[in-house]
Amino acid sequence: MIVAPNPLPPDSQAVLDTATVRQRRDSLHADSLKADTLRAPTARAEAPMLPETGAGWRWNRDELFASGALSLAELLARVPGAVQFRAGWIHTPQAVSFLGDPGAVRVFLDGVEIDALDPRTGSVLDLAEIPLWTLEEVRVERGARELRVHLRSWRYDRTIPYTRFDVGTGDLGTNLYRLFFGKRYAHGEVLQAGAQYYSTADPRTGLAGASAGGRSLALMLRTGWAHGPWSADVFVVRDGRTRNTEISYNVRSPNFVQKLGPQVADSIPALRASRTDAYVRGAYGDPESGPWLQAIASTSGFRESTGQGGSRLPRPVTRADSARGFGTLADTQPSRAQYVVAGGLTRWGARISATSRTRVFDGLTVTSPSARASWDTRFGAVSARAERDGFNHSNTLEAGITALPLPFTSLSAVAERRQGANDESPAGSAVRAEAGLHVARAWIAGGVLLRDSAFVDVPSVFYSDFAVDSARHPPRRIAVGHARGAFATVRGKLYRDVGLDAMATRWTSPDLFRPQFESRTELFFRTRWLRRFPDGRFGFNATAIHEYRSATRFPAPSAAVTAKMPGSHVLSTLIEVHIRTAYISWQLRNIIGNQYGFVPGYLMPQRSVNFYGVRWEFYN
Repeated sequence: MIVAPNPLPPDSQAVLDTATVRQRRDSLHADSLKADTLRAPTARAEAPMLPETGAGWRWNRDELFASGALSLAELLARVPGAVQFRAGWIHTPQAVSFLGDPGAVRVFLDGVEIDALDPRTGSVLDLAEIPLWTLEEVRVERGARELRVHLRSWRYDRTIPYTRFDVGTGDLGTNLYRLFFGKRYAHGEVLQAGAQYYSTADPRTGLAGASAGGRSLALMLRTGWAHGPWSADVFVVRDGRTRNTEISYNVRSPNFVQKLGPQVADSIPALRASRTDAYVRGAYGDPESGPWLQAIASTSGFRESTGQGGSRLPRPVTRADSARGFGTLADTQPSRAQYVVAGGLTRWGARISATSRTRVFDGLTVTSPSARASWDTRFGAVSARAERDGFNHSNTLEAGITALPLPFTSLSAVAERRQGANDESPAGSAVRAEAGLHVARAWIAGGVLLRDSAFVDVPSVFYSDFAVDSARHPPRRIAVGHARGAFATVRGKLYRDVGLDAMATRWTSPDLFRPQFESRTELFFRTRWLRRFPDGRFGFNATAIHEYRSATRFPAPSAAVTAKMPGSHVLSTLIEVHIRTAYISWQLRNIIGNQYGFVPGYLMPQRSVNFYGVRWEFYN
């Protein structure tokens, strides 16, 4: 659930709750599990990964809840070349740039691409909308130009009912509650349900004496059937969110301009909205083994009913105000259907697949086909990907290779070429190359990131109410120069139960949404003490985290100038204790109480923020 050290790659860490440990733990409840049997799992989507040093960037369900990440943006901040942006605590809009492009992060949930539907965000997906708590696995396909994040939703495969409760609380009025239930039936039927509620309140940046902050109530449901290689299921996740107006701290405190940079907008307006993502899926086989085929019909809808006035600083306009003629009431409902047909073959280390993705919205039909092929051996791997963008008709070719000349060395490279766009996007190439050395149980790697000049997307939610006004705000896309940088990573245990999970990236020069230097370091002690508790019923994690970034440039409201966000460094700690089926956690962020921000003018929590809680599993 809540707070714990960031997990290491599966090949170099002892995960708190591996399948073996889970089986040992379940044996403690043998009397109650006599009637428990396994059923064929429902389908899982293809989640490919390009060649990487080590196991790459992926987290299973136990690792996700032990990662300390409260959102997908916080999870992706661990990837070299990725930079997280948000205007405050966890309720605010969140974006991640890759190579300086906030639009270079694509997210797929069970094979369905999650599109940006909120008119406030422009073409950049607000990562606060991603239901991280509903997942069983996250895989990051780190391309040469973009991050493709593949999410697999939680599945349950036992006939004995499963229940889990998560409870968390902390500073800034933060409260979080989760409930999970899962059960399989005798003939393969499946029922899974979940709910999450959180709320926050920050009086420092609220409007007219009110607290900034927000709340969210999200619901998840899966029902269906699976038998052998065949399965059919329906999955729905709905999130209703309310976000209060958050004003730029410089508005009230001009002396903070030097600390937080010149504001790019006077506020982030209030929001009252809900997003629903649902699909119906029929499938045969598993993308990880043998032949497989999936057909998905999905729909995504975003409904907003936020009262807004003509000015962004006065209180939001209510329905009563609107009835009296004071302002207008926004009531929008963008929606989009997406149909996905995918299939392939995985055998003898080879993977071949093809996908057709068709979107239907606003009377338009947009089809984006893609194909992949890869081959893994103990000496290395090769892969290739081709995709046509149905929106701008550009064609992308990407290829990668990994060589393992010695058991403790790795050489990998990925190159991409994109061209043929009809929206004035320039043709260009990008390259990622790295070399790694396996020491103890850790991978130490270094490499380079190269990209030609390009257009980057602007996260307009930090600037305006709904859509970008070219007369007052930056355009949706801005031309930037080439990107040339180097990175280094250390991931794994270096001595017994002590290890390091660190990355650092340095660019030859800073640019929009891309600080010249960024680093994130986790020094951890992680043990299950198996000599004393061989059944895996005990675990302990303690981690110290340091995050640093240099000054970052943002496009200002006048597109001809930029606003600079000063650099920052933050020190935090994470502790988690595992006892039987309970996990007790405590997170302390920004121990030294620095005043800092990620978006010019907006203040991150400047005092130490405690967040602690427990998650508890039951097999009924």
